[in-house]
Amino acid sequence: MQHKTIMAQGGTVHYWIDKKENMADSIVFTHGLTADHTMFERQVSYFSNNYTVLVWDVPMHGLSRPYQSFSYRDTAEILHSILRKEGIEKTFLVGMSMGGYPSQHFADSYPDMYFIMENKDVDFPFPVLILVGDNDSTGKVKAYCKEWAKQTGYPLHIISRAKHFSNGDNPEQVNSEIENFICRTIHMGIK
Repeated sequence: MQHKTIMAQGGTVHYWIDKKENMADSIVFTHGLTADHTMFERQVSYFSNNYTVLVWDVPMHGLSRPYQSFSYRDTAEILHSILRKEGIEKTFLVGMSMGGYPSQHFADSYPDMYFIMENKDVDFPFPVLILVGDNDSTGKVKAYCKEWAKQTGYPLHIISRAKHFSNGDNPEQVNSEIENFICRTIHMGIK
């Protein structure tokens, strides 16, 4: 993976990309709170043969420190800038825990609203997959995932033998779930 940086209003943001020429499909992995890009090592090694893979240290995390004035709006704009810089027009977004907020904010593209300040209902015009560990006991994450799936009809897949860090606890099932989701999405012609 090639280590790169991009200057943002609050500081320097670090990202790593394994770019495949002539490959239309890419995956962006966004880590959880207090973590960094390395939490997706098992996903990078699994997907990098067939996809352009991008991981990054969200502002105020990992090498993207120091950073001033963190907001999810900013992370969405920074991610958009990174994708434009790399010439990536379409991508699959994978967010783990807190990483879901920048991904949702990016996808929803409401630049003046912050998910951290309010939880709002969104109806995404693209396929969504929710994954949660069968033993996830972090706050109300598991209950929220179940309710989100119930209210929206988004598929919820339970990762066996996994807690909150399901992509590290059971990377084989997580990788399989993500790959199947991408294949179904591509087959449907939606992205």
